[in-house]
Amino acid sequence: MPEFVNPDASRFDFELDQAGKQTGGLVCKKCKAEIQAVHRVVSLWLRDGPGPCAGTGQTDSEQIPYCPKCDPKPSERGVRYV
Repeated sequence: MPEFVNPDASRFDFELDQAGKQTGGLVCKKCKAEIQAVHRVVSLWLRDGPGPCAGTGQTDSEQIPYCPKCDPKPSERGVRYV
């Protein structure tokens, strides 16, 4: 399973049968929809760089989980200051 990045991931739970056995992937606790994920590519920018938006050209990636019924689809691109 991919590692997810989401500060509010407590809203998700594993799909369980009546006996409490895991039967599927992650589901939304609110609406029971299957959780999806967006693969986000993050550009690494220098916090103390020579100017705004200065970076090394390096990128990182992460999986962002979301509920397709309750949440807007997360952006596929982002920025992280290093």
